[in-house]
Amino acid sequence: MDQAEVQRAQLVGPLAPLSELEAEYAENPAFLAKVKSLEERFSSFRRTSPDGNCFYRAYLFGIFEQLVGNKERHAAFASHLKGALDFCIGAGYEKVAIEDFYEEFMASIERLGDGSTAEVRIAADPQHLRQVAEMIRYQLELKPQYLSAFADYKNDYAGRRDMNYRDRCVVSHLYETHADKEKEGDYPQKDAIFRTVDRLRLIDHIVRSGDRSCAGIDVGQLLHDGDLIHYFPLHEQGKLQDMDKDWFKTFVIGRNIYKVRDYFGERIALYFLFMSHFIKWMVIPTLVGCFCCVLDLFMGTPNNWTAMFLCIGVGLFSTTFTHFWRRKSNLYALKWGTFSMKKKPEPTRPEFYGVSRINPITSRVDRFYPWSERIWKVLFSYSVITVSLIALFFVVGILMVLRHIFHKNNGRITFQVINALIVELLNTLFTSLANWLTDRENHRSYSEHANHLLAKMVVFKFINCYVSLYYIAFLKEHSYLFGMPMTCVNDDCLNDLGSQLAIFMIMRLTVQNMIELGAPYAVMYYREYTEGNTFKTSLFTNPMTIMPDLSSPEKQSKKEDYDVYQDMDEVLILYGYTVLFVVACPWIPLITMISLVLEFDAQLFSA
Repeated sequence: MDQAEVQRAQLVGPLAPLSELEAEYAENPAFLAKVKSLEERFSSFRRTSPDGNCFYRAYLFGIFEQLVGNKERHAAFASHLKGALDFCIGAGYEKVAIEDFYEEFMASIERLGDGSTAEVRIAADPQHLRQVAEMIRYQLELKPQYLSAFADYKNDYAGRRDMNYRDRCVVSHLYETHADKEKEGDYPQKDAIFRTVDRLRLIDHIVRSGDRSCAGIDVGQLLHDGDLIHYFPLHEQGKLQDMDKDWFKTFVIGRNIYKVRDYFGERIALYFLFMSHFIKWMVIPTLVGCFCCVLDLFMGTPNNWTAMFLCIGVGLFSTTFTHFWRRKSNLYALKWGTFSMKKKPEPTRPEFYGVSRINPITSRVDRFYPWSERIWKVLFSYSVITVSLIALFFVVGILMVLRHIFHKNNGRITFQVINALIVELLNTLFTSLANWLTDRENHRSYSEHANHLLAKMVVFKFINCYVSLYYIAFLKEHSYLFGMPMTCVNDDCLNDLGSQLAIFMIMRLTVQNMIELGAPYAVMYYREYTEGNTFKTSLFTNPMTIMPDLSSPEKQSKKEDYDVYQDMDEVLILYGYTVLFVVACPWIPLITMISLVLEFDAQLFSA
């Protein structure tokens, strides 16, 4: 193996079946005989980097792997190890030469026995980031005098002395710097050309890739096996406080949206850009809707002469809204260098797991999950969705019948409230179900995972949120349900539609926002509480032992992962309520604006 291959090899590779060695050395009878003898005791093996420390690394890793989860073997090994220091000193080794390693090794063995977890923080120096960025041809933004275009990163080359440095290439001055000028002035740090999100992407590549100068850690398999509990980037509190200080300009108006893009990346920045665009365009519909609402109060029904003009206005609004959003999104995509991106192989999701194989394209060992196994899980997922939709139609039909039976004594309003509660409850339950089903399908890339998740959630939530409204608007009048004739209040289904829509919106404004604000903190405190109980019932039986306060990384690990797609489908449901049925309840745009502002606040509060 040459030096380049040694540098690309993982320090310790994933578990692989011994059959791989048989296939690799099929023409070497002597080696095959050794593999056959290994099969009598072992079923799998790990590859290690063939450098000078490969034997010691493999030996220590094998010890740790055997001790994990085996309390009896761990206790025997720890007892034997306690006398190892005196034995080595008696054999002639200097204590100062071995005590540092012995203490660190002993502490690691003790951690294996008490079941505690270790926190590992990973960083990379600016020079390493530059090397990897050049290797993978990572694109960075150029300075404004170069039209803020994007180009592959390239290190400076000083040139060769024998050519009198005529081949020198200096390009570092072309790249835009992202530094705090108040703190660093005109002399930014060496890594200022990288935004926060750039550093995170490069560090993630260093951790997971098998390229040169990268660790090649199989994060997905570690997460799947339970050896790794969490894998996430740490927050920069200074950047968060800076965005929180000007949250109205940054998020609501979108004037400082570049801060969101530099910190969270283009996908989340585009979501907040859409939110700011949405809230600006809702101002005029809110004013017009409030005016029409006053007229409806005087006329006693929304079914009056203003309904036709309101429908025409909403049609024009929806057309121009989407047109100007396309213009705005394309403008920012051009600014951010994502407008004409070429399709590239996507990085593997950390949660992806599978069996080891040699990739026929890259000729490297990677994870593979056969489609023949995934197809059954996909079919199971859509079978569950079909059954869920059938049950949903049945529940909605039962509610409509009960509302008709108990329409007296405020029964109509009561069952409209129950309907709204059931809609929100089913949305919450199906979100968890859809995530679980999609995780089971084990998709390799983020786009595949997101597409399958959206396909499930959009279909179910669209039907769940709108089926009652469509039934009232188009089918209820002069129809039969389970053999019973359906009627509207005062023979005006627009009143029924307006009251049901209003209850839906008020329920989303109150209950859902309370859940969205409280649920992340409830989950975080629950995880902290359970970890505290685990600590008290572990091997630390001394009553004087006190569990220390959680560090900032530990607190962040207890939080739920942010899902931008879930927030986006909630906003699209609001948009559908506002555009499709506003004629029945003209003050709905006002509720939508309030909901959007609260959505901003909830997302900032839980960050």
